[in-house]
Amino acid sequence: MFLKSGVSSHSCKIPLKQQVKGEIFIGPKISIIIPVYNVESYITRCLQSVIKQRHFEEFEVIVVNDGSTDKSIDLIQDAVGSFHNIEIIHQANKGLSEARNTGIKAAAGEYISFVDSDDWIEPEMLSVMYERAIQNQSDIVVCEMRKVMEENIDEFIEIKSGFKKKWCFVQTKRFTIILSTKK
Repeated sequence: MFLKSGVSSHSCKIPLKQQVKGEIFIGPKISIIIPVYNVESYITRCLQSVIKQRHFEEFEVIVVNDGSTDKSIDLIQDAVGSFHNIEIIHQANKGLSEARNTGIKAAAGEYISFVDSDDWIEPEMLSVMYERAIQNQSDIVVCEMRKVMEENIDEFIEIKSGFKKKWCFVQTKRFTIILSTKK
């Protein structure tokens, strides 16, 4: 999911922390927030899927270490290597919501995306979703997700909208993108 900075989501308003010069946005197109708490078994795959996005480089990654006590942070530092657009924030354990809020406060992107640390994203997800968001002037972009269990059971999760806007469904090779359109 992408949420445009400055847009209200439920009762929370995402801060607009971007620099605008005239009509031109200066800064990353997308801020990807990854909250981390004791996920040493999953974090490398998660970060590699984000860092190795194809056809899209204008993003920042904000990793919020929410008091991990395992080897997650060591693995994060190994995984990011020379990737230059990553910020790692350390805080005492406050839970998932607070870790996301910490990431939001540090975000500078035009859109904000959350990737859970035990998940991974498809190689072209950022480019396709951002392109569709711009084409349709969308404030929110949502795609379907695949549920993969330890036993390799795999199912698609249908996204049901509670929003009262008109939705545009766009089918791509690997995922469906649901776009809200302007009022």
